[in-house]
Amino acid sequence: MVSSSVDQLVRLVNDGCAQPHRSAAVSALPPSKNWRDELVGVTEEPAVIVYNRERVPAADVPRSRFDLIDLLRPADSAYVGRVATYDIEVSGLGYLFAFTDSQQATTFGSLIEAFAHSRSVATCCSTEIIDAVAEGRYLIAYNVLGSYAFARAAADRRLGVVPPEDYTLVLSRAAMIPKTAPNPVAAGFLVDFMLSEPGRAALAAEYLLLAPPNALGPSPADDALFRPIPLSPTLLVGLDRQKRAAFLARWRATFASP
Repeated sequence: MVSSSVDQLVRLVNDGCAQPHRSAAVSALPPSKNWRDELVGVTEEPAVIVYNRERVPAADVPRSRFDLIDLLRPADSAYVGRVATYDIEVSGLGYLFAFTDSQQATTFGSLIEAFAHSRSVATCCSTEIIDAVAEGRYLIAYNVLGSYAFARAAADRRLGVVPPEDYTLVLSRAAMIPKTAPNPVAAGFLVDFMLSEPGRAALAAEYLLLAPPNALGPSPADDALFRPIPLSPTLLVGLDRQKRAAFLARWRATFASP
């Protein structure tokens, strides 16, 4: 099982639904990408800002959350109703990014306030959001999964992609071998392949890894920029029933229909 809903996979591992896979490749991973040898991070996918290069002036391109807040703050902003992000009630990945933002950033309260008064749009999913930005229905999209964004931008000059300079969340899509897997040995070979040099090359070709210097996408050398989302029980906090309900209520109020 390979999924970007890593918080849900952590819960499955915590509930005893996985079996360990031990290998040299898994042991070499940093702790943020290996939990108990049962959940293994195999990709590096940043959460980025996507914008329409034809309709957003260079001076307006938000390079950080602070820039985005400032762009949306004026009552006469040209971006009223033209900014989108994931609908976290239907997108598990969107919920994970938004909840992690709320824990990481002092700007989170100001950001969702800016979303509210600029009538930003919560929608699903990555492809739909990126298509709408390319077509100009939205001008900017926030917290889009970078693997999709960079792949589309490489083929469509209308799209620009920015990893936020204040910090960029990085998701490691995770692999888990279910306890009931009919062929766990083959599953282990697949995990090791994804962590091998040929496997990494295949993933990089699909924009599923941070790019080398001078390539499209952020470089792994930009360590200060990136904040990996660790595969650990800390992800279970956002799945707590009361915390989730309170967070969703705050989100609904932000994106309520005018």
